[in-house]
Amino acid sequence: LTATSAVSTGKDEPSIKEALHATNPERNQWIAAIQSEAKSWESLKVFEQVEEIPQDRKSIGCRIILKRKRGAQGEILKYKARAIIQGYNAVQGTDYLDSFSATANPVPIRLL
Repeated sequence: LTATSAVSTGKDEPSIKEALHATNPERNQWIAAIQSEAKSWESLKVFEQVEEIPQDRKSIGCRIILKRKRGAQGEILKYKARAIIQGYNAVQGTDYLDSFSATANPVPIRLL
């Protein structure tokens, strides 16, 4: 996965640049979180890697969002990385044919 940009949105959400800086003591944890996300995408066959992009097509970029998950006492439980595809660059019929969005179908609960 290649991050085109990442924005720091707070103390628990560093940018890629901040997280991977050589002097960051948490650098290895962030690298492991990013690698875990990449392995997850690979195992789920979410994307297909191509060597060359045809001249009439554009690649769709992505952003890496990093977040520290904390427990009730404020201790760090997990370093989490999520790749967010910049789908607004995609063209229907060229880059994808169908779209799917999982939606919940709430079941009504009846109280007697």
